[in-house]
Amino acid sequence: MNLENPNRLYAHVVVSWVFTVFVLYILWREHLYYINLRHVYLSQSGYYERRTSRTILITSIPEHCLSEKVFQKLFGHSFVQCWIPRASRRLRKLVKKREKKAQQLQDEAVAVINEGNRRRPSRLRSCLATFDWMRRTRSNEPDVENVTFFQRTAPTTKDVDIHSGVVQISSKERSIFDYELPSPAGRKVKSTRSDLHLLNQQISKLRLEYQAGQGKHMNAAFIEFDSFANAQAAFQSIPQHQPLQMCRQVMGVKPGEIVWSCLRMKWWERLLRQFVVAILIGGCIIVWIMPIALVEGYTSAPMVRKVPGVSELPQLAVNAISGLGRALLMWILLEFVPFLMRLCAKFAGVPTLTDIEHFVHKRYIIFQALQIFLGPMIRTRSITPTRSFLDYRFLHEEVPMASNLYMSYILVRCLSAGATELIQLWQLFLNMVQRKRPGTPRTTYKRVYELDVVHWGSVYPVMTTVGVIGKYLKQQRYQTSLTFRSH
Repeated sequence: MNLENPNRLYAHVVVSWVFTVFVLYILWREHLYYINLRHVYLSQSGYYERRTSRTILITSIPEHCLSEKVFQKLFGHSFVQCWIPRASRRLRKLVKKREKKAQQLQDEAVAVINEGNRRRPSRLRSCLATFDWMRRTRSNEPDVENVTFFQRTAPTTKDVDIHSGVVQISSKERSIFDYELPSPAGRKVKSTRSDLHLLNQQISKLRLEYQAGQGKHMNAAFIEFDSFANAQAAFQSIPQHQPLQMCRQVMGVKPGEIVWSCLRMKWWERLLRQFVVAILIGGCIIVWIMPIALVEGYTSAPMVRKVPGVSELPQLAVNAISGLGRALLMWILLEFVPFLMRLCAKFAGVPTLTDIEHFVHKRYIIFQALQIFLGPMIRTRSITPTRSFLDYRFLHEEVPMASNLYMSYILVRCLSAGATELIQLWQLFLNMVQRKRPGTPRTTYKRVYELDVVHWGSVYPVMTTVGVIGKYLKQQRYQTSLTFRSH
């Protein structure tokens, strides 16, 4: 470099030192906060007294160990009891079918109720319209003029036997509550209710058979211990001397977080599936090279200048359009990768949803680094048989371009994620649309009380890739210095 005053480079060195120390301090402080928060959470009585906190899930158990006596002998006095799940495909299918029928019955019942409301007398609709209290201003005067109609049509029964569970309502008063209209919708409700009754009988029969011990055991077991400390000690131990058997243990998992179809896999089946998944992910990396290469080619600054109207803009605006367009298109291309990796994780036999996100996180971070950071350098035409990939001139030319592409992608992802999480445009749109058509009570309850699931496996790699690359390079540098230069 030809510089008039080379001493100015020391300013860049000092600024880089200050920035690095600041980042390391923030990471150290947040790490301490996380450790303290985790310690406080694990020390709360509401956590370590729960049964799930004292229960361990062990998978890949050999068939001769699927017995309560074996676990009692293995874990000793701290063992309380164990549950060995059984495979019941027919029961699982019937339960899913019953859930669909219940949802169908609720939809049909709501449709019949809405039809009955439309057929009500006009005087009732006028009375119901006055109860729109959320849109009216509140006052201290009671609304007594709208109570007479309901007092006249209310049940006249004085004494109600609540212990028998049956309340007799006269036929004159029953028409208000009868929603089974003589229409095709009402007949659908009756038919669906009868189908649901038959499904309940079949499921009850299969559950009795399941509780009686019928069905093949899965290669997994839930083991409960008498205390949280004993469960933690058993979790950190290796209960089987054979490799890949009883080696996958999960602690503190809830039933809703378990992928039940993965518990039946044996150790050799899980190993074979993991090998197939590794081949599939490698194939995805190769397949994704072509569309990303096309995005890089068509969003370059010379290609963007060929668009009508863009050539008249200054060079800074053209570069901004090129960088943002390339980052947005890459974002769209890479959005499908976490979904495919979650399917691969379930196919590989990952037992819990948390482990699935961890699986996606480890693979997706490598996928991003290969496609966005190393991909542009590998796909460039400057690599020839006479020019090595580790050539200094090649790295000097290509690494800054790849770094700019990667940093623009990271900035677009981070800024867009912050904006979308704060504004929540999609949720606002759904709320405005579904408020006019609320649907069934179940959908209304889910919309109000249930939160959206955050898939951390696809969120963390975007923010942590730069830190992981920097930490790896720093580790390699100090490892080389301590190993070779200190002797």
